[in-house]
Amino acid sequence: RLKAKIEFQRVDIDGTCINFPFTPYDIQVEYMRKVLESLDGAKNALLESPTGTGKTLSLLCSSLGWLEKAKAAAQVAKLQSYSANSNSNELEVSPALMVRPKVIYSSRTHSQLSQAVAELGRTSYRYMKVAILGSRDQLCVNPAVMEAPSSREKLHMCQARVKAKTCVYHTNVEKSKERSELRDNEIMDIEDLHKLGKKHMFCPYYMSRELYQTADVIFMPYNYLLDHKIRASLDIDFNGAVIIFDEAHNVQKLCEETASVSISSQDIAVAIKDIDEALEEIKNPVVSSFDDPEANTASKELSEHELLYIKDMLLAVEKQFSTFLGESKAVTKPGSFVNDLFQSFKNAAVIKALDLLVEYLNNSSSSGVTIKGRGVSKVHEFLSLRDHTSASLVVKM
Repeated sequence: RLKAKIEFQRVDIDGTCINFPFTPYDIQVEYMRKVLESLDGAKNALLESPTGTGKTLSLLCSSLGWLEKAKAAAQVAKLQSYSANSNSNELEVSPALMVRPKVIYSSRTHSQLSQAVAELGRTSYRYMKVAILGSRDQLCVNPAVMEAPSSREKLHMCQARVKAKTCVYHTNVEKSKERSELRDNEIMDIEDLHKLGKKHMFCPYYMSRELYQTADVIFMPYNYLLDHKIRASLDIDFNGAVIIFDEAHNVQKLCEETASVSISSQDIAVAIKDIDEALEEIKNPVVSSFDDPEANTASKELSEHELLYIKDMLLAVEKQFSTFLGESKAVTKPGSFVNDLFQSFKNAAVIKALDLLVEYLNNSSSSGVTIKGRGVSKVHEFLSLRDHTSASLVVKM
């Protein structure tokens, strides 16, 4: 399918040529000049432009024009390095020359990202490789996983199926990378990628992560950059990256939410119940829901003594919850109180046992919608987040 010809105006801004869909207004030229000044100087910039002045288009065209120039310079530097080392027995290239220049464009919501992707499609830069990262909620096409009632449960069910290699959509990702729509760099937003995956039986979520590895432009919600857990799980590479926060006035609020963590007395009670069920299954493996012997590794490593120890600690926490809650439905405590309350959970053996328990319970429920281990997973998540925040603790009934 032939792509329609894109008309554009070539604008030279302080030595960088920018392709703009039409003759830019003075305010757009000035905005792009400030973007380029920031990129050339490797500086941070906080830029504003009135509503209706084509901010997104100006931001995209200037940053991608700069990226085009940076990629060309990097290619020239590599060729010069190869030429300089051509007489050497060993061809060595500086690691700095192997860094891939790229633009990471983030905004608050997927609808805002879709608008930015649509703007990119109007420009001459649409030839660049594009990836858009989303959550399983937006991208998963496995009906069994999508029936799960929460994002956390979708995550656990997806991971269990991928590990057991029972998700046909995930196994189809590798061969589907050669589909013409992906190979030819057709610009797609979240909805387009989801429809394509559903039609051709591949996982759009894992496909987006594959496309990200070679993309020139990566679109993502900015909580993917600010939330350390998401950032680590996606293994986002910042080397050589231009990072854009569009609609940045929402960043402060999101940072506050990311640094916040809460747990309820109900979470603790459910976690204790999870441990009781795990203990029963370990004592009576005949009634275990495991079908795959290889998936039972975690259960073999779990110690009944360790589980009982964790249960006792949770019972102690539950008792303290009841003590300081009193007649209140919610109480806020400082970070120092959190550390004291959960001090015993910092033991390395306890942390390892919790990791194994979460893995065991997630795997043992991989064949159904009802997820075991909701309480233990919540406690595990709370403890991991606690190590990255000094925020106060909100305890609820």
